Amino acid sequence: IAQYESRGHYDIRNGMSRDPAILDMTVAEVQRYQRGWRRWPGSASAAIGRYQYTQDTLRTVTNQMGVNKNTQKYDPAFQDRLCTYDMRRRCNLDGWLNGSVSDEEFVNKLAKVWAAIPNSSNRSEYKGIAGNKKGLNWDSALDIIGDIRTGLA
Repeated sequence: IAQYESRGHYDIRNGMSRDPAILDMTVAEVQRYQRGWRRWPGSASAAIGRYQYTQDTLRTVTNQMGVNKNTQKYDPAFQDRLCTYDMRRRCNLDGWLNGSVSDEEFVNKLAKVWAAIPNSSNRSEYKGIAGNKKGLNWDSALDIIGDIRTGLA
């Protein structure tokens, strides 16, 4: 996900500009920072961090997690935890891990959350919205998921 959403950078803003200060901000500070997204070079939305969370999604997921937004830093460990929690909730990560969800179904669920991941029609669910497009093709997404499942990735 991160490779295609942010080139793997934790401190990236939509538009691919970077700001290392993001990593020392609390979640509440990041949410305030996102309000000024129109000043970010090349940006088309307020998506931020390794997994490109928008304002609304960041608010929703951190509320569900019960995060103290005034103390929790938006550091790399938290961003990874946020993404894992979100994949469990919206993409049935645990079902995929235990084999009750197929690779195809899992990738389609990922595609509904992250624009860079294509769906089975080989399109981004968000194509044309705020500059979104797929970052890889469907077959490559399935190959990567298969490699993760077999421990090669």
